[in-house]
Amino acid sequence: MFDSTHTAIGTEYTMLMSSLRVSVSKHLLDEYFTVVWANDYFYEKTGYSKEEYEAIYHNHCSEYFEQIPTEYAKIADTVRHAIATGEPSYALVCKMPHKDGSFVWIKVVGTFTNETLNGIPVIYSVFTDISDLIQTQMEQSVTYDNLPGFVAKFRVDASARFHFVEGNDRFIQFFGHRGPDDPPYSLVNVDNERNRRALAENRSRLLAGQRAHFVVQVKDGKGEDAWLQINADCIDWVRGEPLYLVVYIDITDITEQRELQKKLEERTEMLRSALEMAERANRAKSDFLSRMSHDIRTPMNAIMGMIAIAKESLDDPKRVVDCLNKVENSAHFLLALINDILDMSKIESGKMVLKKKAFDFAAFIRNLTTMFYAQAQKRDIRFQVSAEGALQDTYVGDELKLNQILINLLGNALKFTDAGGCVDFSVIAGKKAGNSRELLFRVRDTGIGIHPEFLEKLFVPFEQDNRQREREREREREREREREPGWFRPWLGHRRELCPNDEW
Repeated sequence: MFDSTHTAIGTEYTMLMSSLRVSVSKHLLDEYFTVVWANDYFYEKTGYSKEEYEAIYHNHCSEYFEQIPTEYAKIADTVRHAIATGEPSYALVCKMPHKDGSFVWIKVVGTFTNETLNGIPVIYSVFTDISDLIQTQMEQSVTYDNLPGFVAKFRVDASARFHFVEGNDRFIQFFGHRGPDDPPYSLVNVDNERNRRALAENRSRLLAGQRAHFVVQVKDGKGEDAWLQINADCIDWVRGEPLYLVVYIDITDITEQRELQKKLEERTEMLRSALEMAERANRAKSDFLSRMSHDIRTPMNAIMGMIAIAKESLDDPKRVVDCLNKVENSAHFLLALINDILDMSKIESGKMVLKKKAFDFAAFIRNLTTMFYAQAQKRDIRFQVSAEGALQDTYVGDELKLNQILINLLGNALKFTDAGGCVDFSVIAGKKAGNSRELLFRVRDTGIGIHPEFLEKLFVPFEQDNRQREREREREREREREREPGWFRPWLGHRRELCPNDEW
């Protein structure tokens, strides 16, 4: 609401200001630069009625300029500088937002007064619309006749599509005259990979009204190929969309530059491909070594455990021989892992070949479970192994790769299961098709499990549940203690189970 004291402003004065197309307003020198009173021209330039302006922005210039905060900061800095230097007034040129999403250029002159309202100083402000002058200056900053190419204006919409506005004579001569029924001119009239990549690389700059420079391939009015260097500068905004002045420079006849450009593009593509190959190889190596470090730790723990048991059973030769056999099995597996690590050519090519070789499945299960019984015993975890269905003594496949997978599953199950818990490992004979048999390996545990929100990241490399990271840090001290081997006895459950000394 306006102060009643302002009714004294005469009708003649108001009519004079309106006829001069000048905005006159009165503001409080507060944090909002609150409008106390303004003439009709003020509201006309905003695009809002007086009632709309009051209802939406509460007469606060700070709220109204939220669309372009940098301009309001410019005004505030100018006012503060004038106050600090003791100036009686200030002046600046800035952009002011409009209701339709565009903006107008205004020249503002403010005058400080001794008047106060409710103890707050009052400023009188006058501004004029200088949009036409600014646009003319922008366009005239480039002298068309002295340019080495030709010029056109394009409006860029939110989808980064170019809408032709106008072009000079040389633009029309190059691309040919268009009749009313012909398609409109476009920024680029050839759709190929080179042009699409150039436009995509400059998309964000063009939408933001920033300067852009790139080279494109086009066809002239005669249908002949040409290479143009595009130089685009934003000169205005129309309904929130940038208006560009585009200068084309024909570089078709510059043979050396074209050849250099071609060689540069080929070299860039080669470097890009080499970099991608190197990154893929590096990721594969990192992933491989990360998994192998985990795989190596498991048989080493089993070897240390069996050695400790053998030392404590020197008076029992049969048990010592059994321990040595298990040490030998774990050592063979460890050697196979080391050979796999040294064979980095598999990693370089990104291929891991699966072997098809017959192996003793019963011994495979015994050797696998032997590695984890000692860990489970030390951690006071019940480790139960069972078999279901008609399982064969021998199968054909890649024993090492299968072992690695199961070691990871069982190792994680033990790692994240607390003392007193249980890890259940079962082998199930599934469907049979010809000479092939489906084998199902199931690992269950009473550990912390996986949070439902993390399931979608289950197969993303190097991802881990935060709760598991915290638990793994807690396990660090336990791992130190686990390095000291001790005696273990496998726990026997109610179902048919496989223990290190059992026959299949």
